[in-house]
Amino acid sequence: MCTSCNCSTAGTQTIDISTPEAAQTWSEEFTLTGVTCGGCAGNVTDAVTNVEGVDRAEVDVARSTLTVHAPSAVPREAIAAAVSAAGYGMG
Repeated sequence: MCTSCNCSTAGTQTIDISTPEAAQTWSEEFTLTGVTCGGCAGNVTDAVTNVEGVDRAEVDVARSTLTVHAPSAVPREAIAAAVSAAGYGMG
C-alpha cells in the first residue's frame, strides 16, 4: 500500500494524462517529492492539468519527475501550487 495516498498500487508506473493535441512549444521537467505510486501520480497529473495553459502533464514515479507541456511557458509557481494542493512537493 502506498503511504502517500493510501492506494493499493505497487511498482513502477508512469501516468500520462493528455488533453487534446495542441501546438506545444514549451515543456519543462520538475522533481517531485512524496510521489510513490500510480495513485500519487494520478493526483499530481490531475492537479497540474487544471493549471491554466497546461496541455499535458506526465509523472514518472520511478524517477520522481513531472514533465509539463504547454504552448507557452507556465509559471513555476502555478505548477508548484497545484502540486502542493494535491498534497505533494516539488524540489
